[in-house]
Amino acid sequence: VVRVLPAFLGAREGLCTALRWREALVAVTRHQLVGPEARLAAERLERRLHRVLGLWFHEGFLRTYEVTSEASEEVRQAVASIAKGSPSPPKTRCFAISLPQMAEAGTPLPLAALHAEFEGDRTAPRIWAGPSVCGDAFKGLGLERLLLRQSKARLREESNSKELLATLPLHGFRTWLRRTPTAGANFPDEVQALLEASRHFKSSLRFKDLGGDEIFFEVDGALKVQINAEHAKHVQRVRFDSSAMLILLSEGAMQIDLPEDVDIFQLQQLCAFGGLLTPMMREPILNLAFQFLFWPGEGQANNPDVHFHLAGGADFVSLQWRADESSIALADSFGLQATFNYHQDSEEQRADVYKQHGIHTILK
Repeated sequence: VVRVLPAFLGAREGLCTALRWREALVAVTRHQLVGPEARLAAERLERRLHRVLGLWFHEGFLRTYEVTSEASEEVRQAVASIAKGSPSPPKTRCFAISLPQMAEAGTPLPLAALHAEFEGDRTAPRIWAGPSVCGDAFKGLGLERLLLRQSKARLREESNSKELLATLPLHGFRTWLRRTPTAGANFPDEVQALLEASRHFKSSLRFKDLGGDEIFFEVDGALKVQINAEHAKHVQRVRFDSSAMLILLSEGAMQIDLPEDVDIFQLQQLCAFGGLLTPMMREPILNLAFQFLFWPGEGQANNPDVHFHLAGGADFVSLQWRADESSIALADSFGLQATFNYHQDSEEQRADVYKQHGIHTILK
């Protein structure tokens, strides 16, 4: 039935119908209330449908292009929806992939998108996060890999550089940390207490500073501060000394002089719950982030984003502390990001090593 849909409904509607069917089958295979026989049947149908769609979304039928400011509002909104969560530096460029047969008129809507940054004084272009597809129906069809390969070729040609960096936000790191026990990790008591506070702590604290101003801190995803009942502002950084705290807001920095009845460690715990950690937490958190990315240290990476880059021939470079200070990033991952490097001369070799030996060989 799927094979004849384009002939009966037209290319665009036929393809869209087949994709909706695949998305429904994927949902069925994940539903907890579906019995084993029904799940097995849905998985078999989904695999067969995947093979058919793989023929239709072959590289020869797809088109890769750059989405510029001249693109239609519909296309730009579609790209923003696909690549949600990717940072947008000032000179970000966007590449997308589409299937012309799915267009009613004009430019077809993107099926996958990738954000990249290239400045003339950079040693290497940088891609952000990695390609994203517009829904479960398009996963596993190779769109991400194709878009990355063609975007890399274009960026390398423009920059005359064999290297290309990939920045990966650690999406879901704090969710993982909440369900990962660290009591046996031999962390100092203060570090362990701040780790526990980052998982769960009271969401607000109110007091008057030495100047008589009413200070109200609240965690609503990330840490916000309200002074004398004014509009709440997002706190990007904090620093403590014996009797004061310095906070950095988007409008600038300010110092809050703390009265004696305010417990500084309790403030640090509240900040940890809001995604802002003291310097003593840097090494423990980076070690845990490394575990989040590469555990169990053998076989293929459990993290799908890490697997994507390593399978493509990238090499892990480093973890960046507080690389993204937006409220979303702090709430999701303490603002951590990982960097991978694609080197044109060693990509194929690294991909083969990863395929044969997994993470273990790469981490050595």
